[in-house]
Amino acid sequence: MTSYDGEEMLRMKHSRIWCLNWTLNGWFENVVYFFIVLSMLILIVDNPQNDPDSFLSRNVRTFDILVAVLFSFEASCRIIAEGFFTSSLESRRGYIRSGSNQIDFFVCISCDIIAIYENYATIGIGLDRRTINSFKVLRSIRALRFLRVISKN
Repeated sequence: MTSYDGEEMLRMKHSRIWCLNWTLNGWFENVVYFFIVLSMLILIVDNPQNDPDSFLSRNVRTFDILVAVLFSFEASCRIIAEGFFTSSLESRRGYIRSGSNQIDFFVCISCDIIAIYENYATIGIGLDRRTINSFKVLRSIRALRFLRVISKN
């Protein structure tokens, strides 16, 4: 865990300090890794040919929304803590300047788009199942997050 001197801490806003503490905490990282692995297992179980109204499909959709929210929360915390392009912290660079964060950001945006499209299809607003099933192919992008687990270990 990185420590910062008092002067540097005074320059940061409270939300940034909170996000920095969260992202530097080991359990936060472990929870994210757990959800990455769980997400990989769900990708294995899910099949676009499944009945969209089945118990499995409904639970996969619910889990996808949960994962999208969690990954968005994680990315938001890291962006607030580190800055998006540059950081005012000497020991940090901007969030998007890290290769693994670029992959995470791309996956996060993809998961959010898929969750939004699936939600609209579920409530019947202008999207048919074929369109949604074509977007489900983008779920495989989540497998890229697993590279983060491998690169850290």
